[in-house]
Amino acid sequence: HKPTPKPPTPKPTVPNPPAPKPPVAGLVYHDETKNPLTTPKYPAVAATTAVVERASDVVYTERGGVSGERENAVRRSANRRKELLQSATSVMGSVVVVMVLIAISAFLAQYIVRGFVDFAGIENRDFQLEVEIPDKATTAQVASILHESGLIQMPSVFELYSKLTHKDGKYQRGLFVLSSTMPYSQLISALQSKAKSNDVVTVLIRSGMTGDQIGKLLEENNVCKAKDFMAMYKTYSDTYLFQSSVKQNDCKFNQLEGYLYPDTYEFYIDEDLLDEDKAPEADTTQYAEFAAKKLYSNYNDKFIEKIKPYMKNDRIVIQNVSLTLDEFMTVASMVQSEAATLDDMRNVASVFLNRLHNKASFPKLESDVTASYAKKSIIPHLNENNIKYYTALIDSYDTYKSAGLPPGAVCNPGPDAIEAVLSPYDTDYYYFCANITTREMFFAGDLAQHTENLDMLGIKVGSGTGNTGVGEETTAAEE
Repeated sequence: HKPTPKPPTPKPTVPNPPAPKPPVAGLVYHDETKNPLTTPKYPAVAATTAVVERASDVVYTERGGVSGERENAVRRSANRRKELLQSATSVMGSVVVVMVLIAISAFLAQYIVRGFVDFAGIENRDFQLEVEIPDKATTAQVASILHESGLIQMPSVFELYSKLTHKDGKYQRGLFVLSSTMPYSQLISALQSKAKSNDVVTVLIRSGMTGDQIGKLLEENNVCKAKDFMAMYKTYSDTYLFQSSVKQNDCKFNQLEGYLYPDTYEFYIDEDLLDEDKAPEADTTQYAEFAAKKLYSNYNDKFIEKIKPYMKNDRIVIQNVSLTLDEFMTVASMVQSEAATLDDMRNVASVFLNRLHNKASFPKLESDVTASYAKKSIIPHLNENNIKYYTALIDSYDTYKSAGLPPGAVCNPGPDAIEAVLSPYDTDYYYFCANITTREMFFAGDLAQHTENLDMLGIKVGSGTGNTGVGEETTAAEE
């Protein structure tokens, strides 16, 4: 008998998978098994979960578990913060733009108002002023001069007005009397008319002249009165770059002596000084100021750049001697007054610098020219009532009585004397004397040699002073 066959084992019934949900318009489906945020972290989550992306938002649907809901909330919160930040940035940018536009509008409005006020000459302090316009001056130069004088406040507006009214290139040279309340039209009309003074005089100011001598020279040439010019160098001012390094010194009789740069100049003649009736009462202050400004400006232009290589912390260092600008000019003025040639000036400079460097052995400079300055340029301006109050000041200029340098310059040194102090000879000299007839100078390193030189010249030791001086005879330019 054939064995009865066993019935076949029935296959397990597999339920049909759920039908996919119909797609929703505007949604994009992805297989979440490829989502790096969920697959590694949640391996047990069914792979059939769908991801829905809509614009900038991301939503996970049909997902089991609390972790998925938390991640959805975090992601939605991050997106909201991003949108808020973008919105805030946009608002801030708009605010900044509006503020900049307001600031520009305010500036332009202020500029226009100020320009009109300046153009019309209103709201200005009322005063009159003499202004010097150089030959062939450009509109920019004229505007700068008027601005520096306080007659206008906005030179750029003046230049624009001059150009628009076709007035450029027509300005005259000379001295003009102008008012601060003049509108632009009147200022330009005055500056293109005949000047108060067109006549000029050429004046040579020699190296070694004092302020007193320069003032008298200017008066002789009808530029200004000597007393008016004296006021320009007796008092301190800070108009020019070099003057910021010159400090007010109560022991200095003439505050800006030494800075009246020797040169050849052209000055306008004050016509009132030519009139015998007007001359005694003429006020030449303005002309004196013009003259002084030319001298100071020349010094500023020619000297300041020259000394920059020698400057260290606002001091001039020469052969290990540190000097302020005022002290430097004082040494240069003494060198100018003691010697006549550049070669002798370099030796004289070395003597003064050696003594300043060795104050313990040589506390006093003992230069005749310093005492001479007090006698000729200080005492004549005093009277018997006030001279007793100036005794200490007069003695401070006498380097036979006082140690170190005098309070200020004793003349106005020229370029050679300044060069000599900047580049003195390297010597061991501490004494010198001179033959006043031949102008030959003799230098010595010790008192014995100096005494021999004096004997050879027939000069008594300490002639006229009672001391053994550095410069027994002077070769000052004034003599």
